[in-house]
Amino acid sequence: MIVLVASIAANVILVLVVTADDDPVEQAEATAPLAPAAGEQGSEATALDETEAAAVVVGAGGELASLAEAVDAARSGEVIQLEPGEHRLDDQLVIDRDVRLVGAGRDSTSIVASAAGAGIVVAAGTLEATGVTFDHDGPSAADVVTVEGGVATFESVRFTGATAGEGVTGAGVSFRADAVGLVIDSVAEANDGPGFLVAGRASIQLVDNRAVENGGAGFSFRDRADGVVSGNTAIENLSGFDVIDSATPTLESNTARANRQTGYLFAGSSSGLAADNLAEQNGLAGFAVQSEAAPDLTDNRSAGNLESGFVFAERSTPLATGNAATGNDASGFKVQGDARPTLRDNASSDNAQFGYVFIEQAGGQAEANHAETNMLSGFAVIGEARPDLVENTAVANGESGFAWFDASAGSAAGNLAEGNRFHGFDVVDEAAPALTGNQAVDNFEFGFRVVGTGEVIGRGNAATGNSIGVYFSAQAMLADLLGTQLDGNGTAVVDERSV
Repeated sequence: MIVLVASIAANVILVLVVTADDDPVEQAEATAPLAPAAGEQGSEATALDETEAAAVVVGAGGELASLAEAVDAARSGEVIQLEPGEHRLDDQLVIDRDVRLVGAGRDSTSIVASAAGAGIVVAAGTLEATGVTFDHDGPSAADVVTVEGGVATFESVRFTGATAGEGVTGAGVSFRADAVGLVIDSVAEANDGPGFLVAGRASIQLVDNRAVENGGAGFSFRDRADGVVSGNTAIENLSGFDVIDSATPTLESNTARANRQTGYLFAGSSSGLAADNLAEQNGLAGFAVQSEAAPDLTDNRSAGNLESGFVFAERSTPLATGNAATGNDASGFKVQGDARPTLRDNASSDNAQFGYVFIEQAGGQAEANHAETNMLSGFAVIGEARPDLVENTAVANGESGFAWFDASAGSAAGNLAEGNRFHGFDVVDEAAPALTGNQAVDNFEFGFRVVGTGEVIGRGNAATGNSIGVYFSAQAMLADLLGTQLDGNGTAVVDERSV
């Protein structure tokens, strides 16, 4: 016989004994309560209770052999216990009431569907599932599970086998429309599209999950979706975490490792917060912000990526505070296009190119940042970029502390360049920055070098302990570093304009 259990009060369980002819006999008895439904646990993510009595037992030896039969037979809120093995769905399963699925573990119990669009659709009500693998098997394009309404809670489950096609993203699990959800300690792997997709106005909490080897992003937020994403790991996906359109999630303490493209991407007009995340060994940038995105990036780490640690592009306007870029194959922080970020209290070290580089028409402000032991210059301004550099430090970099090239400009005030292998402050080509109150200390060659034709105006700077304090080439006819304090340099000034 099959035992069916339904909660009818806080501490009462209704037991239904289902016989072979499906004629139920009711018995009521007091017992321990079922686990709280989604939304009753406050803000803390809590495991589902797997020790409770089963509402419907489905599998070998059970009189209800299929999951579809069990969902049809169970009353709203009853628990459906899935025995070990494969439970195949012949058609799409639509859930529109309260259903609870408990498997024997995601490596033991699987639900396999082949329907187009999605194998399981949560349309309304509440779905709670634990200890099961959701698998799409077949040629039809489909998400594995789609939540279009109601509330869905998944714990210790797996989503795999989704197939992308026309109009179908091929997500492991997708939350859409106004869905609300919680996913804990679960895995999305080997799906054609994203592992976890949150779209529409869905609001989802994702905690301690893994996305592995998906054809899209491991975790993707689109449209106006939001939620909290904490303690998750994305490995070997197309990208780790994508936030696009107008999405506004909070990403905290996640890891993006060895993804083929970026670790974390913000695009469209997205915003939100990314704090204390790690991006390492990704194929492109660790963190990329583009289009008109404006997230807050705080205390993140980007290390060993195959391009730059942080890239800000197009018309983006992020705030980046307290982040660290270390050992990336390009620059630590790269600002390009018309991006206007605010960079404050960040650190960039041991990168293969620059600590911070501004190119094209980039601008913005960099304040109180640190660049140390990068292969090229600590701060470089190239093309027509015009950032404001305020109270930054560049120490022991492979070329200059601060360098301007091409037709770049902007301002530099109160910065320190110390112990760099070439120069403290280097201005070449037609660059024309305004230099005010900067210090060049113990650099191997020049404290301040001007070798271009741009109009370089400097006031109140100081050069101390450099091989040469200030150097002007013969082409630097428009340069004026009036009032530079010179102390302890090998040679105070070399001015080839007077030769």
